[in-house]
Amino acid sequence: MTRYGVIVVAVAAVLAGCVTRTSPEIHARHYVLQGMESHDANLRVDTTGSIAAFMPAFTSVYNQGKADKAQGRDAAWAERQAKAYRDNACGIQTASEFANHRGQFSDDNTSPREKRMLGDDLAQTYLDGFHGR
Repeated sequence: MTRYGVIVVAVAAVLAGCVTRTSPEIHARHYVLQGMESHDANLRVDTTGSIAAFMPAFTSVYNQGKADKAQGRDAAWAERQAKAYRDNACGIQTASEFANHRGQFSDDNTSPREKRMLGDDLAQTYLDGFHGR
């Protein structure tokens, strides 16, 4: 009987470690981790800080999706909004910190791949909010 008790406790401990993340957290994390691939290998990226810095933007987009659904907008409207997030990602400016010096960097410093990834993740976050995921 103790053998099964140990197995039950082990399974419960493993499942307790699986914490669910919200859609904004998932997409912010995805964007930061995918974007790290294009950074200089000699620089260390603070992933936790970067994810936390993007959370307000992703949460805002998610809440906009929820608000649009609450206003009775249809799925076609949501798809147009998601497309707008994808198309307008090129105009988004991000703040960066290097050697404890925070500054605004122009759009030229963000690669087209990173812009596309940001637009895709924002669009998916909006749709998750709209569909209640």
